Amino acid sequence: MKNLTEKLQQFTCPARYYRHWESKMIFTEGIKYLAEKAGAYWLINTIGLIAELHRRELIRHKVFRLDLQVHDNGSGSIIVTAEDNLTIKEVLIEEIDFPLANITLFLTLGCSPKTQAVLMLASEY
Repeated sequence: MKNLTEKLQQFTCPARYYRHWESKMIFTEGIKYLAEKAGAYWLINTIGLIAELHRRELIRHKVFRLDLQVHDNGSGSIIVTAEDNLTIKEVLIEEIDFPLANITLFLTLGCSPKTQAVLMLASEY
């Protein structure tokens, strides 16, 4: 999906944000585009749950790197790491329907614990 990868690289400076319907997370235009084109709203939901369950770690580290990997057997994984390469969580996905072999996303949090987590593409970070 070279075309999708190239399109995602065009998102560099978030101008618009969208509120996640179940968590205190917001996401960028690039993430919305990815979800629409790749049929990956499930990915936003999964990351929203990760953000809620690991909020204390997110407050402490401020940034999570999320690496989604699609495996040859049709399964996948999301590895969540902090800025010091500390693995926070690994989520295994039995069956995954995602057009890219891998993608890196970032989940950031401002200085205040009340600040919303923001999910963005690597190019928007």
